[in-house]
Amino acid sequence: MNNPYSYLSFLYGAEKAAQLLDRLQRIIADYRSRIPERNGELTEKDSLLITYGDQLTSPDEKPLQTLGEFSRDT
Repeated sequence: MNNPYSYLSFLYGAEKAAQLLDRLQRIIADYRSRIPERNGELTEKDSLLITYGDQLTSPDEKPLQTLGEFSRDT
């Protein structure tokens, strides 16, 4: 798997992959225009979230769905 479509297809199925890829590309394009270019160095203004897809769980829900819900709600 070398491209985003392959990953999305693996995770969500081929039926949803194209729709999700289009949505993901629009989100990335929207945020890319809001973020000023930088030299790549981290500063005190940066924050990082390091997590694993299965770190948050909820009954009857796939771990990545739970993580997505958590990310949207916080």
